[in-house]
Amino acid sequence: MDHSAIFGPVLAMLVLTIIVWVVMFAKRMPWIQSANLAPAQFKPGEIEKAQPDDVLNPSSNFKNLFEIPILFYVICGYLFMSGSVDMMYVMGAWVFVASRFAHSFVQCTFNHVMIRFMVYLLGALVVFAMIGRAVFQFLM
Repeated sequence: MDHSAIFGPVLAMLVLTIIVWVVMFAKRMPWIQSANLAPAQFKPGEIEKAQPDDVLNPSSNFKNLFEIPILFYVICGYLFMSGSVDMMYVMGAWVFVASRFAHSFVQCTFNHVMIRFMVYLLGALVVFAMIGRAVFQFLM
């Protein structure tokens, strides 16, 4: 198997992060221009309180793309550098990416918490399984 196949899902995650940033920017900038906020409201925590959900949700999702996905990037880099990439890892990586696209779509649109949680959980468990398998292989 071509070990660089692990980078397809990595690149897809990078594209997703850019898409969510664009959505966040497109929602936030018009809101800021129309909200007539006082300078004190631009402090961290204060601006979040003032934002409507349709503006806040993409911002929250963007932040979330720097939590569990960091583990994904690290395990993919490790797998490539150690020459451990196989079809199971690549399939797991694509499942993770699909779950993150679904999570972002849900959070940035209709934001049904239970659906969002389920796709989040799926992605997290896949990454944890990838890490667990890599640790097991390393120790053997």
